[in-house]
Amino acid sequence: MRRSSPNANPNAARSRPPLFGPTLPMLRRVRTERSLLLTLAVIVLVTAFIAAAVPRLLNQMADRGLSHAVSHANVFQRNIQLLRTDRFEPGTGADYYTPIDAYGSEFQSTFEPSIQRIIGHRTWMINSLRFTVAETTDTDTFPFLRHITVLYQNELDPQLTFIEGRAPQTTAERAVPVDTSIPTTDGSVTVLEVAFAADAARMLQVKVGDLLILSPNEDEPLATSIPQSAQTGIGIRIVGLFTINDPAAEYWLGDAQLHRALEYDDGNTVQYYATALLAPEGYGSLLNSTPYPFRYTWRYYVDPEALDAGALPTLAADVRRLDAEYGSVSPSRVREDAIRTGLSGIFRAYMSQRSLAEAVLALAATGLAGVALSVIALVSQFIADRRRPATLLMRGRGASTRQIAVAQIVEGLLVSLPAAVVGYLVAVLVVSGRAARWSLLGALLVALCATLLLLFAHLPHARRALIIPVRGDGAGRRVGIQRIVLEGLLVVLAIAGAVVLRRRGLSSDSATTDQVGFDPYLAAVPLLVGLAVGVLALRLYPLPVKLLAWATALRRDLVPVLGFRRVSRQAGAANLPLLVLLLAVAVGVFSSIMLTSISRGQSDSAWQRIGADYRIEVGTQAILPATFQVDDVDGVAASAMVTLRPTVQFVGRTAGTGSALLVAPEANDLAAVNRGNAADPHFPAEMLAPASGSDFGQPTNPVPAIVSTNLPNQNLHVGDTFALTIYGRDTTYEVVDMRDRFPGIGVTERWIVVAHDHLIAANPGRPFRYNLTFVRGGANLLDNLDAAVEAQSGAARVTSRWEEYADVSDAPLISGVTNGFRVGLAIAAAYSALAIIIALTITAAARARDTALLRTMGLSNDQTVWLTIAEQVPIVAVALLAGVGLGIIVVRLIEPGIDLTAFTGPDVPVSIQYDWVAVGLLCSGLILVVAGAIAVTSYAARRAQLGRALRLGDE
Repeated sequence: MRRSSPNANPNAARSRPPLFGPTLPMLRRVRTERSLLLTLAVIVLVTAFIAAAVPRLLNQMADRGLSHAVSHANVFQRNIQLLRTDRFEPGTGADYYTPIDAYGSEFQSTFEPSIQRIIGHRTWMINSLRFTVAETTDTDTFPFLRHITVLYQNELDPQLTFIEGRAPQTTAERAVPVDTSIPTTDGSVTVLEVAFAADAARMLQVKVGDLLILSPNEDEPLATSIPQSAQTGIGIRIVGLFTINDPAAEYWLGDAQLHRALEYDDGNTVQYYATALLAPEGYGSLLNSTPYPFRYTWRYYVDPEALDAGALPTLAADVRRLDAEYGSVSPSRVREDAIRTGLSGIFRAYMSQRSLAEAVLALAATGLAGVALSVIALVSQFIADRRRPATLLMRGRGASTRQIAVAQIVEGLLVSLPAAVVGYLVAVLVVSGRAARWSLLGALLVALCATLLLLFAHLPHARRALIIPVRGDGAGRRVGIQRIVLEGLLVVLAIAGAVVLRRRGLSSDSATTDQVGFDPYLAAVPLLVGLAVGVLALRLYPLPVKLLAWATALRRDLVPVLGFRRVSRQAGAANLPLLVLLLAVAVGVFSSIMLTSISRGQSDSAWQRIGADYRIEVGTQAILPATFQVDDVDGVAASAMVTLRPTVQFVGRTAGTGSALLVAPEANDLAAVNRGNAADPHFPAEMLAPASGSDFGQPTNPVPAIVSTNLPNQNLHVGDTFALTIYGRDTTYEVVDMRDRFPGIGVTERWIVVAHDHLIAANPGRPFRYNLTFVRGGANLLDNLDAAVEAQSGAARVTSRWEEYADVSDAPLISGVTNGFRVGLAIAAAYSALAIIIALTITAAARARDTALLRTMGLSNDQTVWLTIAEQVPIVAVALLAGVGLGIIVVRLIEPGIDLTAFTGPDVPVSIQYDWVAVGLLCSGLILVVAGAIAVTSYAARRAQLGRALRLGDE
């Protein structure tokens, strides 16, 4: 029979596990401390909500950003076109165009599923080869060459409105050309009924009823591929004129060939290019009467709303494969398929901008995370300080440090975990963004961090020696070696990360894929730097405070010395508020600087891209009508017209090689248009003076010019001369200025600017027609200007700098970044206010006791207020000075690694801009928050009952 030990506890089997022994007694205090724990739970809930909402907001921003990037890209680039040169036989009856549509459908079925999902609908178009008008009947002789292409598109009827005549139909008419050089079949040509856009008919000087005889253009590849003996011309009978209902509609895919004729002046002759609309079944007549191949185009319209940023890597890879297989095929090759799309470039640019946006937001988010955790740590410290007597009492009754730690972990989880889950659920309900695994993980991490911070705040008391605490105990404790090592490690990580961040930047582009990301460690570097600065501030600021206390002790009054001494003694109550305020000010300054830099960069970019308040252009290959003018439009303050000539050639015998864009503005008018604004051209005096001398433009009297600094093989300097060939004539120019950019001209362009009247004087008799106009006017001028321009030229397009600014600033990725900074600024301010209130609450009991004692000795109400102010001045002063400096340091730290042109536009380099007024307002706001908290606590101190306050214990 086994005998039990005489020392055995007969109730051991029924006793609680020693590890969890103190847990239930400690949890019973939740009822008495519910206000404190409720405060902690609310802070955890709000922080968890933010942590859960941010990933969903980023997904929402990414999806909207992708849709915006595609929908606002060039319509030709954002869709997919299949091009094929062939001769498809038509069907019969209702299936007349079925063979053509079926080919496009069959080809679409070969697309990868990711591409098929984003295609909304499909249309097709048939283009004939280019013909030249060889003879006219019943029309006046036209002085220039006219070239005409015949076209038919499906789904065209809703896009047109006939204003004269009727829609074309099939006809059996034939015509005999007067010119015997026109290739015919049996001496005659087939006549097809066509319609023209009214604007094109005006430019071609044709009307309803005219018959035009067309001969194959001698430079047309589709014609030269057919033997001369087999070629034939056609006739077209104009039976109707129409207008385009919406020239900017997605249906047209940016192709304006049917809208108007194109006038092109090569310096020797003017030529017109136009497109005529064929009858629905006229395609068969044209096919049977001519031997030429046709150009077929199938358009696959991408639905921006069907795009999913989460599936973009797969989609981008599939588009790249499609480009690789068909993108290099020439559309002129007969019976070969060619694909034209710019989606790969759009996706690549979007991914780069998205990565940079997330990286920049990560900087602000990590800063806010540091602020939030500091506030949670502050509340945890508050709770631990309140519980210090109870914790020491439990230690005296036999509870081990381990048991107290386990109990504290359980309590922390019970308080923070439900709050974090509620925060996550609220984020899911409120934020409609795509689900992200980081949402739940972020909320749980907040709960875990809150639990650990609560534990760490209690551990110093749980490890204390079993002695009776005295008032102020612990204020001057020696810093442990472990803490010194951790703080030193933090400083080392911050310095190392700062060095790497300066060299590498936040983004890490992949050379093999479209994936662009950022390093989380590098994104956390600003927070590490902030914490390192905070640690140094916490270690150093007691020294000047003690010095102030010593200095004020020499004064006769009591308030300053008492306030400063209290700050130096209450390290636990003062350190964490300082860290919170410092980080909050740094986040605010950083956000303010970034917002200012982005906003001013967007404004400068709009000025650079547009070149004035308004810009009217037809492209460098077309010209404005000779009578074009907008000076009489109501609201126009000034206008200046410009000639743009691309690819003018340098003469090899002079400095400079290759070609450049020649920009010839009406210099005096352009100076008036932009005088005093960001697009002021600042012309040298030589360019504003009139041309003089019969040898103007010769080496003895060169034309003054401003040249771009990025001309090819640049070896020009101010004072050098060079020659250009224009219209077969050499003209000499002198460099009077060199610049990186010129308003209204792309930064990447290689350009030369000369005054238009100088260009005319140096090249007499040469035609230099205008194709660009700059206008000065208010923001409400656009509608009037649009109407005036449309009445004079269907090809001209009006853009304004306000539209350009809005297009950039309202883009989801860009507005997401700026809104993120604004929201972060508000959150940091809220956490700052909370930190101040908590800090004052932490010391409220001790302050009430001291105030009550001092009031018995004659302390006035005003002195009570000044005592509280004296306590907060060191914290606020250090937080403002160190926080503002830290915010500027972080901006300078990341400046080399972040290209802000992704948020402003690619045309103007963006420099860091400081808005000291905004920084001043931020600091003033913090001071006001502190003043409000002081006022509340001082009011409460005044109302404190002396007897009750004097009966307070040491804690």
